[in-house]
Amino acid sequence: MPSDGVINFGDLIGQLKLLRVECRKCDRLGIYSVRQLALEYGREAKIPDWIELVTRDCPRKQPGNISDRCAASCPDLVRIVQQGPRDGGNDGA
Repeated sequence: MPSDGVINFGDLIGQLKLLRVECRKCDRLGIYSVRQLALEYGREAKIPDWIELVTRDCPRKQPGNISDRCAASCPDLVRIVQQGPRDGGNDGA
């Protein structure tokens, strides 16, 4: 993980093949190829910035909606943070 504590796509290579985005409030579910995301946005692109981008159309992000905000997250990242980085791992792709 980078020194600023924010996970980027490069951190996920070798750790995950697919990255899920879920929202328990609106039933959003997306599954994305980590390798493709790294190619499209760059290995240094930060996951929180990308989540903000991919959920920009969520009606719960509209101005004035402060009590029931979007709750989109990537649940697989919890496992990655708990495990810590792998040394020379291979994601099998």
